[in-house]
Amino acid sequence: MWPRFFEPYKGDILIQDEHYLKSGPMYLDDEFLQSNAGTGVHCLWQLACHGVFPQREEFPPGPRYRDVGDFTNFGLLLENQAPRWQVEVVWDAANGQHPHLKVMVIHDTDGKDADQQLLRAELLTLTTIIKARLTHKATRAYADAPVLLFSFLDSRVRVMEANFDGKNLILRFSRLYDFRIEAEEQCSLVVFLTKWWMGQSIDTGLL
Repeated sequence: MWPRFFEPYKGDILIQDEHYLKSGPMYLDDEFLQSNAGTGVHCLWQLACHGVFPQREEFPPGPRYRDVGDFTNFGLLLENQAPRWQVEVVWDAANGQHPHLKVMVIHDTDGKDADQQLLRAELLTLTTIIKARLTHKATRAYADAPVLLFSFLDSRVRVMEANFDGKNLILRFSRLYDFRIEAEEQCSLVVFLTKWWMGQSIDTGLL
């Protein structure tokens, strides 16, 4: 996959909460698909916001916390009819000098077949956000507006990067990871994902 416009956090991320370290993501029965997806978001968000970054001065985190409602030109990034989905988290570049965004979206689907296809919700989220960024007065001077999307489907997650090259929407994406299978000791999958969430943006340049 790996992204062209984003890089993983280069320093260490330490888990301060012993209970978090022992439990990791906890999942309900299969009928609670969107709740399970939200659990994955919560674990990543908690580590990003409350983890310890001992090398913060040498390696400052890349994105900054924002409320989804701060991005008023995105409209409602959700659908309440099956299959339901909703954008839960949107952060932008900490220095405010890049148009890059990082996004978490949850789905009311198990994602078993998602390895073979792009989900409608993923495509709608990416195209809506990129279009909004390239037409907004604060970011339209940039040549591109890449998005790193963390897509949560039940206990599964994948990371997608999207950008518009002036003619085509370019997508790069990881395989599906499953927290139920791959949540190893020390919450290594959560730490791995959080490093991609907290990493720096790579400059795209101006028009």
